[in-house]
Amino acid sequence: AAASAVELEGAVIASRHGRELIGRFDVVYLNRGRRDGLRRGNVLHIQRNAFKDDSRVDSQLPVPPLGSLIVLAVKADSASALVLDAEREVPPGAAVSTVRGGDVEAVVSILPACGR
Repeated sequence: AAASAVELEGAVIASRHGRELIGRFDVVYLNRGRRDGLRRGNVLHIQRNAFKDDSRVDSQLPVPPLGSLIVLAVKADSASALVLDAEREVPPGAAVSTVRGGDVEAVVSILPACGR
């Protein structure tokens, strides 16, 4: 996993199996790619604006993300990513943004360790 060199916002455009709701360990497709500065291994947060009922949250306060993704493969204008964590199921169209700096280690630490 790697921190992104650029601040980038995008969206989940579909899931690998065409599901209406996306959860942990699902593969998703993003509307950003290599031309936007996205790279394999970048970590992204799933933003809370995926749900209209979250609009009641005070916009002055920092809002924790719904979950996180890691980029598996990148094409010029799109990418595939694995959902590492999701507080609840997420619909296609959910906004995502790159994770920068030390926050990447916090996201990756939730993954189970390899037994070998």
